[in-house]
Amino acid sequence: MQQEYRKIWGRRQSRPLKDYQKSLVDTLLPALQIHLHQDTPVVLSELFPNTVEKYYLEIGFGGGEHLAARAAESSDAGFIGCEPFINGVASLLKHI
Repeated sequence: MQQEYRKIWGRRQSRPLKDYQKSLVDTLLPALQIHLHQDTPVVLSELFPNTVEKYYLEIGFGGGEHLAARAAESSDAGFIGCEPFINGVASLLKHI
């Protein structure tokens, strides 16, 4: 009987976080993350401290360099990033 192998495109899991990255995830991420499992809908205008005229969603932002640069140059825009790997999230937090 031939054994089936599951093809995986990309990594199964990310590399372990360094201590500095872990501290950013523990301290900064809770203030910035959006909880989608709440009972009421998310109101985008309430997510940002300043008035925002437009919103951008970046899915799979990698290390966050591009997302952070775009957010720095566009103070009138709100940026939301989605990244499946915690390493990328920690990297974005470092840029913030």
